[in-house]
Amino acid sequence: MSVHHIRVIALRFILPYALNYFNEAISGTLIHDWTMENTNEQLYIDRQLFCDDPCSYAVDLVHRVAYSTSTLGYSLLCPKWSVSKHSSVQITSFMADHLTCDGTVLVGVGTDANLLDEFSNEKLKLSNNKQSQLPVAVYIGGVLVELSPGRSACVAVAGEGTK
Repeated sequence: MSVHHIRVIALRFILPYALNYFNEAISGTLIHDWTMENTNEQLYIDRQLFCDDPCSYAVDLVHRVAYSTSTLGYSLLCPKWSVSKHSSVQITSFMADHLTCDGTVLVGVGTDANLLDEFSNEKLKLSNNKQSQLPVAVYIGGVLVELSPGRSACVAVAGEGTK
């Protein structure tokens, strides 16, 4: 299964309300088999939108370079052959194992930092389960260049984290 990301896009003045819906979507979500058909259809759409978005593509390239020596080096996007192969039980298990307090990053662009801080500390309800030890990104240097269609450009930079 690929690395999972969830995002919300909203107008700034609506963001506090959108975050409440976002929280409901990721906290204690029940996934049923009958919802998987719609999920798979959305995944096909998301795959196409991902390929058309240079910023998402740039972040994916950074991830692939950072984890080039492990299985995490695969694309962040679910491979086309894998769409519709996951059951509701697998997705629920994946979310319980990986959508945890110590394994999740909350990022906002164009948002009020205080709003995100309040949301993460007071409203966001994630599991306190400990994640299994994940591979450390090993990147010493190099370049990964891929041509992308369109006229837009986007750059993603990653730096080494500290403990």
